[in-house]
Amino acid sequence: MKQIILAITMSISSFIMTASANEIKSSPLAVSSFENSFPTAADIMWKEVGDFYQATFVLDGQILSAFYSEAGDFIAVTKNISFFDLPLNLQLNLKKDDTSWIKDIISVSTTSGNAYYLQIEKAGSTMIYKSFNNKKWVLHSVNDKF
Repeated sequence: MKQIILAITMSISSFIMTASANEIKSSPLAVSSFENSFPTAADIMWKEVGDFYQATFVLDGQILSAFYSEAGDFIAVTKNISFFDLPLNLQLNLKKDDTSWIKDIISVSTTSGNAYYLQIEKAGSTMIYKSFNNKKWVLHSVNDKF
């Protein structure tokens, strides 16, 4: 009996020490703001990204990330999407040969509107295009792999 109690106590102590070692600190105001905006979110993980706090979570079967300032101000919500989740006009605005080189597409929602970021890898370069409020694609940045 003593061995069982000792084993349970050690397991609980180990669990508590591991949980506190992995705990990510975030702004209490950001957490409060997040909880008000996404009360049904599950599997929430916080991390600090530059001057912001990022909560990655599951909502209605989708993996999303929400960004907040230390003061709890909402910055944006992002999610990875497929080419076919883009609005039709943005799908049609891409050149046919560019669609085979798409690496990532991210949807970004802010208080000022929605944007899409599309990453294309081709010919030794990574190009990122942006579309704000479903307008045409604009080259946002180019990074050479060399």
